[in-house]
Amino acid sequence: QGPAAVLPVARRRRRIANSPMAKMSPPKLDEVEVAVVSLEDLRKLLDVCKGTGFEERRDTALIRLMFDSGARLAEVAGLEVTDLDLRRYEVAHVRGKGGKHRALPMGPKTLKAMDGYMRKRAAHKDAQSPFLWLGGKESSLAQGFVRC
Repeated sequence: QGPAAVLPVARRRRRIANSPMAKMSPPKLDEVEVAVVSLEDLRKLLDVCKGTGFEERRDTALIRLMFDSGARLAEVAGLEVTDLDLRRYEVAHVRGKGGKHRALPMGPKTLKAMDGYMRKRAAHKDAQSPFLWLGGKESSLAQGFVRC
């Protein structure tokens, strides 16, 4: 907890007379415009991933999950197999900012892509890894790779 949360308690308990932050206002932050991938660019990305191989299935599932859910890079890159609802593949459970848990629902096309990836993943040499996204030589995909 920061000072803004602690100081009112200290004042109520009469540890301090007045909060030193009482006359302060929060800083004004400039809104940063986030670039959004256009549908045309998404189609191009998915076209590059067409195929039935392990990497194509993985990349298609990864792109669809990120686009469908709006999840942050760290949330998706850090997923483990146990974070999926393996009975239905309906939801991925992620740890977001501040370690908060939230569920990412998946649409039908993402579900189909995840199912195709999980079938290929089961035959992968590192299938026993807890990490959801398996790489070629590495056990999991690093955030830097996912960012590319």
